[in-house]
Amino acid sequence: MLGRTVKHYGLDPVELRRIYGSYLGCSQSVPLPLAMYLVLVPLKMRCPEFDRDCATGYVNVCAVKSITEAAPAAAKNLPKCRLEFEGGSSLPSFFSVKMTEKRLLNGLMTRELFCSMQSDRSIGGQMKVMEKARPDALDTIVSVNKLLYEMMVEKQDTKQGYSGNKSFKINHYK
Repeated sequence: MLGRTVKHYGLDPVELRRIYGSYLGCSQSVPLPLAMYLVLVPLKMRCPEFDRDCATGYVNVCAVKSITEAAPAAAKNLPKCRLEFEGGSSLPSFFSVKMTEKRLLNGLMTRELFCSMQSDRSIGGQMKVMEKARPDALDTIVSVNKLLYEMMVEKQDTKQGYSGNKSFKINHYK
């Protein structure tokens, strides 16, 4: 289903993962930007029922309003947090608040790169932009983004903490 959705936008999911994975410095769980306001972020949405059962679901980072920590539960197969969306709907996430926040921040960083590359308006042009960039420049961009992410998480940790039933607000640009 995801492959058909990505191809509907005229994009190749393998190339998207390669381009944005190299930007983020990861190869797994890479957010997929399909349009300016549609960036799909993979999250664990349920417990697998059998071996090789996929538990990953994709959420649009641009529609997430907040993340709320779930009530502490004794069973490990219960959601750890809830995502609240614009329009009032919500979904559970089996990742911790911190991991969910990290995935959504990666989605926002991917969105920023996607928007900055939209001046050419084609995925072929985007790949050419990435190929023309010097490899050491891309390494520097990845290092700076990781540093900024660590600073944001550290600031959030000291500001709010992750205990109790606190709500974390996602700030993104629209």
